[in-house]
Amino acid sequence: MNIEESPQSPLGRSVRRWRAPEAKPGELLMRWGKLPHSEPDMCIAWGEGCSKTDAKLLNNAIASEHPDLFAEPLFSKMMPSLIDELESRGYDITTLRFSIRKTTPNAVLSRCRPAAVGLNETLPRRSA
Repeated sequence: MNIEESPQSPLGRSVRRWRAPEAKPGELLMRWGKLPHSEPDMCIAWGEGCSKTDAKLLNNAIASEHPDLFAEPLFSKMMPSLIDELESRGYDITTLRFSIRKTTPNAVLSRCRPAAVGLNETLPRRSA
């Protein structure tokens, strides 16, 4: 877990201590956390086999504003990010988690092959 609950703070309240998320190899992970010397915020981590470019793609899709395609001129109005929209609807963003893993090359090949036809065969033509 990324939260440590301490029994009591000096003020008599429980305290949440957030940690930076750590991704497994081949995993792209987004969740609430805290980087060293910063305030708690949405954090993205990537494991071995993933890149910073993958993390930027995830950040752009979930945490960035997008232009309203129906506004004239085009970039005159920006739509809120998914995170901002969920927060405005009353959702607790600290519970938002996203994780995805890369597929292995064998798993990709098994999904691409047609079941009834080999890779070098062709389907029979229909007669008109």
